[in-house]
Amino acid sequence: MKELAKSWLFYLPMAVFAVYYAFQNIAGIYILPKDLVLLFIGISVVGALSYILAFRLVSEAWLSKIRLVQLSRRKVEFTAFAVVVVYVGLLIIVMGTSDKVALIEAFRGAPAQELQLLRETLLRTRSGAWQSLNYAYAILSNALMPLAVTYAYHNRRAWRHVALGILVVGLSLTLAKGAIGSIAFPLLALFLMERRFRAAILPLIMLGAVIASMYFLSSGRFGALIGDTPPALQQAQQAQSAPLEPQVENASAVPAAYNLLQRDDQLSLAVNRIVWIPYVTAIDWLRYQRDILDGDFVLGRSIKVIAVALGMEPLLVEREVATMQWGQNEAGTASSNALFLVDAWLNFGWIGVILYAALFAVTIKLLISTKSKPLIASAVVPVWTACFVALPPIFLSGGLAFFVVAALLSAPRSEVANVARVTAKS
Repeated sequence: MKELAKSWLFYLPMAVFAVYYAFQNIAGIYILPKDLVLLFIGISVVGALSYILAFRLVSEAWLSKIRLVQLSRRKVEFTAFAVVVVYVGLLIIVMGTSDKVALIEAFRGAPAQELQLLRETLLRTRSGAWQSLNYAYAILSNALMPLAVTYAYHNRRAWRHVALGILVVGLSLTLAKGAIGSIAFPLLALFLMERRFRAAILPLIMLGAVIASMYFLSSGRFGALIGDTPPALQQAQQAQSAPLEPQVENASAVPAAYNLLQRDDQLSLAVNRIVWIPYVTAIDWLRYQRDILDGDFVLGRSIKVIAVALGMEPLLVEREVATMQWGQNEAGTASSNALFLVDAWLNFGWIGVILYAALFAVTIKLLISTKSKPLIASAVVPVWTACFVALPPIFLSGGLAFFVVAALLSAPRSEVANVARVTAKS
């Protein structure tokens, strides 16, 4: 139990893998292409071995040699508060440069289909220099703001509740139901690490309340609730709320090939989407390589930074696979992401699987070695997300690279004292 309490972040990806991928292979071997399922099993085994070995072989003593700086508490608090200020400025710019914002339009009674389109067009469809807003929003919302808020709660700062409220609003702009997890889960992890079990209930309540609110608002029913929508317009809105075709936009429209339970009730569809869709999407990435790419590796083309550096057009595999699976939506932004090990295979083959898994393990070991509860707790979301998304975006737009920088500037006091003694002796 002591080892689990200390290294729970290391065990988290393995637990996620067991729930979302491991047992699904039993069904997959019978109903999906056997060659692809066997390849996925091989990728999983090699990746898991590399992950475990890298974590065990890299010692904290070695990590201490590359992390020899500790910022003062005053500098850390100033940085955390500055992140909140920058985030407020970013939200003002995002809303100010948008014709409509899904959250605001939902309160005005907009229909579901319009809200659905606004969710996609708020940031993802921007071009040119405005694309930077999308990346800034992702980094701040998913990494830096959760880190700042967890720091504030860990140290009981007076501005912590205000910062939390600002982040909740920012995460709700697109009415994304799961976005609130970016702060709910870090706070839950923090309170559990601090053994504040009663306080740990509050993030769960917030999670449930916000998800329920987003579900209601995104349905387009708020206008009817407040009585501002005439009956004729309500009927028109209900007609407009049908799923966009050919893109599947709700659980009830899941094609039979992706409906493992072959049932239409909402509970079965939700279970199917949680425990089957991530697995079959990973298989579909391999099918995309086999059928569309003729078995070739993309050699970094799916990583935008590498593709641009090589003077090549980036290959948006997640959108290509989504089109292959469901068809595209009106905005052309539908994506089907997969476990980072599959992305590693698609790019660089077995070498990619080994290196990606090792890099992920060393990153987690570095975070754990800081013994910083806010930093470790905040990392729960990018570490979790890597089990469903390619690793490069997690490091960049997902903000995991910023956690690495924070870890390098978060040497435990014992390390700083040891360095000081060594320096004095020399």
